Amino acid sequence: MRAIKKFAVAAAALVSATTIAGASQATIYIGLSSNGGAITEVADSGVNNFAAFAGGFGDFELTFTSAAVGLDPVLLGSTSHVQNSVGSGGTLDVYVTRTGISTSFPPTFFSSFTSNVLTTGWTLTEQSFLGTANQKFGGTLLSSYTFVPPGLGTFSHFQPATPDATYSITQRYTVTAVGLGESLATISVAAIPEPGTWALMIMGFGGAGTLLRARRRQAATA
Repeated sequence: MRAIKKFAVAAAALVSATTIAGASQATIYIGLSSNGGAITEVADSGVNNFAAFAGGFGDFELTFTSAAVGLDPVLLGSTSHVQNSVGSGGTLDVYVTRTGISTSFPPTFFSSFTSNVLTTGWTLTEQSFLGTANQKFGGTLLSSYTFVPPGLGTFSHFQPATPDATYSITQRYTVTAVGLGESLATISVAAIPEPGTWALMIMGFGGAGTLLRARRRQAATA
């Protein structure tokens, strides 16, 4: 529990920092679904780049679920801590969506999934989705990974895609519980230029460096 409190403080600090550093205002939504039922929207970012929720839902208790715009090129980062204090088991889906995203280049989406705590007998599936229609809580699957106990570690995946002018990114945590326990996890999705664009950028940086060095030599011999 002490480790979870430390993680919660660190996550809150990170979310605060990324909120301040967000390059543009975003709309972020949090939704919940229990045992395959309808998705209930429980929080949104309002005028901020940050959304958070804490409270009970079905047989689960969300100690905190928070999401924010990250440092460029991170589109969305979130953290979710789920507990089951009833002991009856079941499945909880936590959805986090950022809408109204626009990217000036054809991106490759980089999804990073991390599991920090996972009770024996539980499973955790983390997923990322591209919403080409700028929709909430869904879209085309970008990446998915399932953690099983002890379930500690990180999985990352690159997925090229061509979104429309304005699109959404959804992150989904699916926690399947058997008895009492908890899950603590994070998801981050970034949009990076395709490899060819990266190569052009590197060539551009190299050319700029060559020009700068030439000017310095000219100034030194003048």
